[in-house]
Amino acid sequence: MPEKVLQGVVGEDAVIDRMALTFIFNRLRERGYTVYGTVNEKGTGLFRPLGDLSDLSLRCTGGTLPPKHIWYKPFETLFAYDRVRNHFKADVPPVKQAVFGIRPCDVHALLALDEVFLGGGYPDPYYWARRVELVLVVFNCVEAGDTCFCSSMGTGPGLGHDYDLLFTELLRKDGASGRERYLIEIGSSAGGELVQGLKGEEAKQEDHQEKRRRLTGAGQGNRFTLETDRLPRLMQEGYKHPYWEEITNKCFACANCTSVCPTCYCADIFDETDFNLRETRRKRRWSWCFLVEFAAVHGGNYREKHIDRLRQFMQHKLNFSIGQHGFFHCVGCGRCIVWCPANIDIAQTGRVIRGDA
Repeated sequence: MPEKVLQGVVGEDAVIDRMALTFIFNRLRERGYTVYGTVNEKGTGLFRPLGDLSDLSLRCTGGTLPPKHIWYKPFETLFAYDRVRNHFKADVPPVKQAVFGIRPCDVHALLALDEVFLGGGYPDPYYWARRVELVLVVFNCVEAGDTCFCSSMGTGPGLGHDYDLLFTELLRKDGASGRERYLIEIGSSAGGELVQGLKGEEAKQEDHQEKRRRLTGAGQGNRFTLETDRLPRLMQEGYKHPYWEEITNKCFACANCTSVCPTCYCADIFDETDFNLRETRRKRRWSWCFLVEFAAVHGGNYREKHIDRLRQFMQHKLNFSIGQHGFFHCVGCGRCIVWCPANIDIAQTGRVIRGDA
């Protein structure tokens, strides 16, 4: 096969083997990045800092928890106030982080959170500090997860934008060695710099055709589907549909669905003062609209009923987010389905409300 040495130009592509992944991983580490990737722990995929690339699991699974905590911390101090010195301290330096093996649906979830935290007139400096130098090494999904419906939501199984490096595993292996082969595509100057000098093979038209075939197959493998045409309007019209009562009777209100959702961003902000009354810290932690205390305000609770909290979660994903941001805040990852102990299915709910089931 004709050898190719990547120049690092945006839009350039090549075919490489798995050994090249180590080249990219080492280059990220040399440049001071903390590299996250999916680690299989007791059957669940968790995004952890990788000490070695051999820890990385590229298995596509709906049981994987989202990488949201990398750019939006579950718990953090926003600033501290020294009461004695009358001094505020807020240290938010940019951090160099990379995600190796992130999937297209999670990139779409990241873009949704970008709009929330950076899209308005008051960008969140804490989110920005973790986002500005974030490197995304994306792997297209060539197999469908058990509960994925990304092809319905337009968020997968392939990605066409907002990546630094994009990999697609090719079905054909190297005949002589049997090694895995990947089509690599460069999407940014940051990604190009990481692969400059990397040796591979010239990508042929048949390699891109194989990529399209694999992505089409993965999309057709989605067992869950949801028609999104007119969905927000139909969800609005179905606000009092009897199906809400039916699934509320099954729901445990455990908030598993919201806690594993890659686009949920609700938070609780509170102050803590130390025992000597010298310093007060303002902190932020994740919270969820599904919790009854979330809507508790002076004088009452505006979403006290169980059915209202369940409906709020799904309506926000499939309806309200369109009015707020112009796109669905459901990316079809299926995690809320996987982790629901009552087997409540957001895609099925959408189908019932719109009259398709």
